[in-house]
Amino acid sequence: MIEADQIHQGLWQGSKPPKGSTVSEAGFSLLVLCAMEYQPPAQNFQNVTVVHAPNDDNSYVVPTKQQLNLAWTAAQKAAEEIQAGRSVLVTCYAGLNRSGLVSALTLHRLLGVSGLEACEIVKHSRPQALSNSQFVKCLARIPKRQATNPLPASAPKGFVLL
Repeated sequence: MIEADQIHQGLWQGSKPPKGSTVSEAGFSLLVLCAMEYQPPAQNFQNVTVVHAPNDDNSYVVPTKQQLNLAWTAAQKAAEEIQAGRSVLVTCYAGLNRSGLVSALTLHRLLGVSGLEACEIVKHSRPQALSNSQFVKCLARIPKRQATNPLPASAPKGFVLL
């Protein structure tokens, strides 16, 4: 059984997924693994694409540029999958902070909302999510994107420059 909440159409956020084909059987085509302590190989999940975006959930440590870039890349892949009409499951160990970061970034890519607006959307579906102040500070640097602007190929400068 998969523990997850729908954040937006095609975007689900949850805790550590069970190994095996359960993820694809639940209708997901992409699985994002964000917990650095839980990074099983992709072959443990049959018939689903796996993206590894490990991050630390220590709210006293500023995420590294590499960790933020992994989260941004995972969000980009998730947004592409959702835009193609498929469903994405973003996970971390508890399904709150690291998965919340990637979910919020995915919402920014999909909807153009600011990082803080994306946080609120995530928290609406998962109220305990994004309690990591370092992640929220990073997301707060992402401005709203006008609907006419194309999706950026790289992360916003304020997001990766800490």
